[in-house]
Amino acid sequence: MKYISKTRNPPGSPPGQWQDSAGSECRITLIRYTAEAYQAVEAFDIARCREWLGRGETLWLDIEGTPGPELLRDVAELFSVHHLVLEDICHPGQRAKVEDYERYLFLVLRRPRWSDHGLSLRQVSLLLGEHFVISIDDDAGDDQFAPVRRRLEAAPEGRLRTSGTDYLFYALTDLLVDQGFPVLERYADELEALEAAILEDPRQPGLMDRIHRARRELVFLHRALWSQQEVTEMLLRHDSP
Repeated sequence: MKYISKTRNPPGSPPGQWQDSAGSECRITLIRYTAEAYQAVEAFDIARCREWLGRGETLWLDIEGTPGPELLRDVAELFSVHHLVLEDICHPGQRAKVEDYERYLFLVLRRPRWSDHGLSLRQVSLLLGEHFVISIDDDAGDDQFAPVRRRLEAAPEGRLRTSGTDYLFYALTDLLVDQGFPVLERYADELEALEAAILEDPRQPGLMDRIHRARRELVFLHRALWSQQEVTEMLLRHDSP
């Protein structure tokens, strides 16, 4: 089973190659907010973004799906995003990591999901700047950040609306980490079921396949989340303002 959909440039390619990425259909939400106001737009308007940033507005650009070259070009122009960051965004399957580009932090996390087809790990990229947060989830299938948007919209006096972009960045990271717990609970249930099946009849058909599959997936999940733990610890120790 393929747990990560990973794309990469051929060996020997110059670094920062992203212009030829195909991308996928994206759902984009642009949000500006203060303690007094909240506005969400279902589109990315570069002129409007430039105007809001020029006024020091707080912005959150949420992209679901893998952005194509045109969208990446607009994002890079508006937010001065480094070409190596663009390459990591358009080639999902990166290891969890955090990088400091002085004007912003770039964070890559893995989002475990469980479906009828088993375990998969999706890539989520986050950029934190003084007046903006950009979130890019390479899976457009579910609106994972909807709870944070609802909190932003519904609670004008809440910490999300009255704090800076760093608190929004923290809330998104916290949500991503929390999404791993239902997957772990799913494996706890599966291991209990396997134990009961072994006690009932260790020679029943398909039992060894279930055991091997669970072991493979748990080893893979452990490797992915171990690097994620190291990255979150680096964030805790980071001295960025």
